[in-house]
Amino acid sequence: MNADTDITGEPNVRLVDTERRAGLHNLGDIALGRMTVRQHGDLWVLYNKAIDLMESYGAEYIFKDKIVVKYPASLSLDGWSSYWNPLNQHGYIKQGQFSTYTALHELTHKWEYDHCTGETGMAWQLVKHGDTHQTRENTTFVPFLESFADWAAVKMLQAMSDGKVKNFHDGWPYSHPDHPFNRTYIGGNLASEERNLANLDYTERGWYGLFNVLTFPYLDRVDVDRTFTDVNGEHHEYAFVSLFSPISDLKLGYSFKDVLSVFLTKPSKNIDAVLHTREMNFRDFMARGGKILPGLDDTKITQVKALLNPKVKTAATAVAAR
Repeated sequence: MNADTDITGEPNVRLVDTERRAGLHNLGDIALGRMTVRQHGDLWVLYNKAIDLMESYGAEYIFKDKIVVKYPASLSLDGWSSYWNPLNQHGYIKQGQFSTYTALHELTHKWEYDHCTGETGMAWQLVKHGDTHQTRENTTFVPFLESFADWAAVKMLQAMSDGKVKNFHDGWPYSHPDHPFNRTYIGGNLASEERNLANLDYTERGWYGLFNVLTFPYLDRVDVDRTFTDVNGEHHEYAFVSLFSPISDLKLGYSFKDVLSVFLTKPSKNIDAVLHTREMNFRDFMARGGKILPGLDDTKITQVKALLNPKVKTAATAVAAR
């Protein structure tokens, strides 16, 4: 083992195999910079915290099998990013994309693949369309899985830090990751003629908005027809929250674990299979959630859909279109 420095001046560790043995191929010298070694250690610590978190929720929630992640992964196709392969169950984090957000987003895909079916369709959608982050997808299950990976990543971060860390430092798309969207923003990735509830579950914004509505603790104070303002000014993506009085009687406040439970089998609730891609639309997902989540009855489901509908006004009294 010899040591020298890389172009940044940091020492490299060079692993040199000078002997040829049966079953081995000589790949030459492998240079490991100090930063790469540290990042591998960071991944080890982060992923073990995530494993511990899921184990704390119970046996139904754990990651299945071993977690295999490759970093840095040299992805040769232009435009391809880090991903978790649903076919071999391995993660690939691209050179230059190392961050806590990316690591947890991709790990969440692993959790999804362990607790739902039909996930290989993600690979086919990627091959067919070259992307799984289109503003309006061709299916509802692709934005569901991608948006859930975003949403669950921040919930994992918050849970692993006992609530002390609220958001990612780098790469995170939302400044207020727990806050419901306002009506204008949530439908903004749809063409004007498509801007209704029936199309919203083809977008990541629609699904992320749903997850936040299910878990926001002050839902009775939310007005999605107005804009949220804090000490830093207006935030045009988010819904207004009243500080003084309720706007409706809608209260949910489900936990991260509660939402994860919608993926699972619940024989006592007549749910004998894990979540399937055909259920990853607003109607079927909410119907499944209504069987599993305490208090989520038909009236509240209608109110939730009204809060999400980019076309409806007066969310507290509107009847959902779907």
